[in-house]
Amino acid sequence: MGLLTASTGTGMTRPSGLMALTALWVFNSLLRVLFGAMGAMGTPLLDVEVSKLTIDLISMMCLSLGFGGLVMTIGLWQMKKWGLCGVLVISFITVIFDIWGYFIQFTAAMGLIVPVLTILYMMRHWGNDLWR
Repeated sequence: MGLLTASTGTGMTRPSGLMALTALWVFNSLLRVLFGAMGAMGTPLLDVEVSKLTIDLISMMCLSLGFGGLVMTIGLWQMKKWGLCGVLVISFITVIFDIWGYFIQFTAAMGLIVPVLTILYMMRHWGNDLWR
């Protein structure tokens, strides 16, 4: 076991890219939960004027994606198929949500970084094997 891998306890080694991806997802998910909680408490989130319904939708999606991401990182860290597939699905949903958010406030594009990296990494390393 080298410096860039870690044992999963099942005889498999965890690639360094997966370890980095998991750390990014924990950070990303915690930020989304924080952002969603702030919106739910009425803290101004955006630089632009939007309806209460839009703020509620943004808060709900941030909380859902944040908590969903945290749950899926457990499976990702353990290299479970449900974790790998779950993070990939949440990545696609997050990309759609953040593209929509970009049209409200351009800084939402920053939320695309981790999900796009995830999609690229997972497709490159596992591709069709994830769905078998």
